[in-house]
Amino acid sequence: MTSLQQTSPALDDTLEQALRHPQMPPEVQRRAQDLLHRLRNTVKIVVLGAPRSGKSVVIDMLLGQRVLGVQAGIPIVEITYGAYETVRFETPDGTVEDQMGCLCDYEIKGEVLSVAQELPLESLKAHNIIEITVDGDLAHQQAIVQHAADYADVLIWCSGSFDTREQALWAQVPERRKDNSFLALTMVGPVGAHEALPETLSRVAPVAETEFLGIYPVAALRDAEALDAGDGADANLWGTSGAGQLRKDVLQLVASGRAGDADQAAVLLQKIQTAPWFQQVEQPRPVAKEVASGTVLEQALDHLQHKTQAMLAETQDMDPRSAAVLAQCVEAAREMTNALCNTTEQGTGLTAARAAAEEGEEMLMLLQLEQDEEAATDAVTVLLQLKKELTSHAAGQEGGE
Repeated sequence: MTSLQQTSPALDDTLEQALRHPQMPPEVQRRAQDLLHRLRNTVKIVVLGAPRSGKSVVIDMLLGQRVLGVQAGIPIVEITYGAYETVRFETPDGTVEDQMGCLCDYEIKGEVLSVAQELPLESLKAHNIIEITVDGDLAHQQAIVQHAADYADVLIWCSGSFDTREQALWAQVPERRKDNSFLALTMVGPVGAHEALPETLSRVAPVAETEFLGIYPVAALRDAEALDAGDGADANLWGTSGAGQLRKDVLQLVASGRAGDADQAAVLLQKIQTAPWFQQVEQPRPVAKEVASGTVLEQALDHLQHKTQAMLAETQDMDPRSAAVLAQCVEAAREMTNALCNTTEQGTGLTAARAAAEEGEEMLMLLQLEQDEEAATDAVTVLLQLKKELTSHAAGQEGGE
């Protein structure tokens, strides 16, 4: 993990620079964008299960300290890195309240929609932990599980029995996500209630062994006592359940996954840098002729007008995440930047236009990397705003002649 943190900054910057090459094939671009996203974002560990299934204790165990405690009824709790221990409460009416400390320090009164907990733990620079409660009717539960599977990099399902109802919910999780998942059999009752564990394991194992990386019996109350025993977890209590092994295996999966991403990015980058198309130097866009100051800006505006009109028409019928629209937006901005930078004309308006074009191109490239739900529509909006700025600069250029 240490070596990855030392090498990845240079690696992701180099990969981002390579992505600017105009001749990069679309399939290589998609792969490079995916790896860059994974290098620059923390791993998302999602802990989910029914209410009172021991999720909070499992998360406290992953953190190595008591942070959440036992807090029932909060649909979503997210734990991320922060310089200080702070907790933010959000209610259904949109009210937000920030407090110092940890969630376990507060008694929840009234309905809370979500909680955001920040902690100054170095491990949280590599991964976030999100607790999601699976409740409501069957359709709602299915939607929650599907959303969690789409969002997560690592899944931990908490259950006291992993019965047929839960098995049916888990069945909808994609196979690729099951490859990075764990089952925590959380016994939340007193020690005497754990006598049925061998029977539960015997029933669950044939199904769970093919659905999860591992099954971990976790004595939730006992592990909570271990975390409360003093400075760190009590070794004797910690060793009486699978909590310690679960924590070790989850963190090892995170570390190996991030190291694997770095290795894949390094290999891809080497292939990109040795590809024939990468060696080609892009030729400057030809300028038709030397003309009066301001004409290049007018030509750029005409070109941009044509491009934005065409792409606005396309976004009416295409998925707003359309990679094709995003690529066209980046291409339009790049062509315009080249045209403005390759002219010998001078002027205050032209200088400002160049800066605006370069900034617009950078914004569009970021949208292309992120590809969120409205990326293509946002990209066209950026082009329209750029057109508005260039029109203003063109007027200033003419006025300064």
